[in-house]
Amino acid sequence: MQPIKLNCIRLSSFSSTSTLTSIGSYAFRSCTKLSSFSFSSTLTSIGNYAFSSCTNLGSITFYASSITIGSSSFEECTSIYNVITKGSISLGNNAFYG
Repeated sequence: MQPIKLNCIRLSSFSSTSTLTSIGSYAFRSCTKLSSFSFSSTLTSIGNYAFSSCTNLGSITFYASSITIGSSSFEECTSIYNVITKGSISLGNNAFYG
């Protein structure tokens, strides 16, 4: 299965399916309109820079029992005000920088 790779600027929301297990590097980078993202319990990894510069992204909830978040995955996501996890998170360098 190929990783999702959008790099779009008009996407405002996205809900992952129950079969999605990973989000590739740079997948949603610079999706500046993206304000919400629903992460399913099957999602176990988020690649490097996957959501970097998503400046409108607010609250994030991770439902997986364990998830790995790559380096700079949420870098420059300046509107994030809440991160909730239902399990353990392994963070890469600068995962939430800026």
